[in-house]
Amino acid sequence: MTFPNFHKNINMNNSKMPCSNTKTHNTLGNGEWLLKGEGLVSEDGKVELKIQNDGKLAVYKNGQSKFQNTADQRDDIKGVRMQPDGNLVM
Repeated sequence: MTFPNFHKNINMNNSKMPCSNTKTHNTLGNGEWLLKGEGLVSEDGKVELKIQNDGKLAVYKNGQSKFQNTADQRDDIKGVRMQPDGNLVM
C-alpha cells in the first residue's frame, strides 16, 4: 500500500481554524505527537489525517470525512504519538 506524502499542520493559537502561524512538515517522527486540532495534509492538499477536537482520529478527502476511528467523543484523548519503535499509539 502506498500512502501520499503529508504535511503536519499545527495550529499554534489552539483555535479550530488554521491561522497565519501554522507550521507544516511532512513527517511525524519517532517520539512526536499529533495533538487535538492538528493534522497531516497530503502534498496536493486533498487528504488530511486529523485528530479532531472531540478526540477522534479522522481521515478527510476533499473536505469530506471518509473515516473516523470511533463514533464516540473522547475527552480523555490527548492525541496520537509515534513511539520510538515506530508504532503509532493513541
